[in-house]
Amino acid sequence: MANHYTLLGCEENATFEEIKRHYQELILKSHPDKAPANHHSPNELFIKINEAWQTLRDPVKRKAYDAQLLAEQCESEHVLYATLRWNEMDFEEGSYRYPCRCGSVYSILKDDQTNGNIDLYCPCSECSLSILIKPN
Repeated sequence: MANHYTLLGCEENATFEEIKRHYQELILKSHPDKAPANHHSPNELFIKINEAWQTLRDPVKRKAYDAQLLAEQCESEHVLYATLRWNEMDFEEGSYRYPCRCGSVYSILKDDQTNGNIDLYCPCSECSLSILIKPN
């Protein structure tokens, strides 16, 4: 999904004036009355551009949107604590285990090992750190 800034062709740190200028340029180009007859769903793009503007022009909505983007980015990026091989982890009671810096334990069931053929990220259940487990 493209975010509002990307849709409008702006950087996330763009000023209100920059966002407004990009919005005005795009809304004119994408207006359903201006779109070529063979253009696929011009109304959909017009609506998305307008939604982006409605969010980014309001300082309160923009701040909430920026916070949402940051949260999504943090979720999608792993903060790596360690890179290990399967044989570096302890195996007990049907799961591979490795201690986390926060005092918790990374735990992966033997069934989730995926035959050890691919890299696997394992997040800590107590903090934001992850480990990367590489094939042996």
